[in-house]
Amino acid sequence: VVRGAQDGASGEPERVDAREQPDSRPSSAVRRPARRDDRVDLSVPVGCAILGAQLVNRVLAGEQLTGLQSRSDLVGVACGVVLLLYAVARASVDVKRERTVELEAADEVAYELASPVATALLKQASQRDGLSVAAVMTSSAKVLCAVTPVRSVLVVCDGCTVFRHGLMGAVSTVDSGAELFRRALDSKKRLYLARLEIVPGKAEFNYLPRNCQAVLIQPLDATGSALILGAERIRPFTAEDFGWIQALANRVIAQLPQLSDALRTAQSDTQTPSRPIF
Repeated sequence: VVRGAQDGASGEPERVDAREQPDSRPSSAVRRPARRDDRVDLSVPVGCAILGAQLVNRVLAGEQLTGLQSRSDLVGVACGVVLLLYAVARASVDVKRERTVELEAADEVAYELASPVATALLKQASQRDGLSVAAVMTSSAKVLCAVTPVRSVLVVCDGCTVFRHGLMGAVSTVDSGAELFRRALDSKKRLYLARLEIVPGKAEFNYLPRNCQAVLIQPLDATGSALILGAERIRPFTAEDFGWIQALANRVIAQLPQLSDALRTAQSDTQTPSRPIF
């Protein structure tokens, strides 16, 4: 960049490196922080003042009220109530988070595919396809445990437990005939037990840590496949967490055909060795 002004000593134009100059052009890639609103909200004090003034006016007037004064009182009361409702609507209320509990797990597993299913996946026509199933399940569970309060992830395919990750209970498989599990599959809707300790049928979740605080069962299809999540605190999931869970469920649904084929192969091949790939 050459400046138009001449240098008094040399008479030559001054050259300036463009990299040293700040870029004044707006960039869509730069996210500017939201402007903080420092204005004081006077809705509550003004509304209370209006209602208080109407009350004092009515007490001092006694029985000497005219029709005009009564109508003006109604208008004043309406204005005060509207201001208070406006303040309540603008108020941001943060839900108090429950405390996190250290889960008492009987076992801790890391990205474990059921051994017969893992072996059958490796025996498929393309070894790359078999490994991609494990990679998808592993990455999904890792992300979910990192961004949400989930500490236990299980995937059930055709009634059989095919994937586990995180803190687990004393039992390694899900009872596909359990009441709550069947209820979620039959309804084809998410079953969210936000406070597991008060659920009468919580004994069926013996595959989760003994003091697991919340459970979510997400049906994947109508053949007995579901995603089961255990969390470390009561009422753990927010709307954003449900978005992550749905994204994981969609990735698992995409892998269900390969998992089902591998499961059928494992069940039909009695010579399949029980050797995990992880």
